[in-house]
Amino acid sequence: MSIRQKNHKEVKISQQRKIVLLVSAWLNTSKDPITGVEQQIKQLWARVHAYFVENGENLNNRSQISVSSRWQEINREIGKFVGFVTQIENRQQSGMTEESRVILIFISMLNYLTHILTLFILFIFLPD
Repeated sequence: MSIRQKNHKEVKISQQRKIVLLVSAWLNTSKDPITGVEQQIKQLWARVHAYFVENGENLNNRSQISVSSRWQEINREIGKFVGFVTQIENRQQSGMTEESRVILIFISMLNYLTHILTLFILFIFLPD
């Protein structure tokens, strides 16, 4: 494995750890039974950021705004995934195993990503 491949792999692992840390920070902060429901949005993100910084070891180089923006991206993607799951579950097809449902969800996600990638390629390569 080349140095470049190794660095790319380390960056990817670092990004995954940041995502897990951010989700953990949001869950631990927003679901706090004492302050979770009553806190204002600025207080929530200040607490999420503080949790992220305290528990992030060397991953904590993000600002509060950056953490909030990243969470919005993650939340949007989770919403899409939940939409795919709901779509498959609402079909209520008899004889479907859990494995079949997972495969259908995966195929739905791939179709969506293929569509997005096609649009992106068209945008990049087609003249105005």
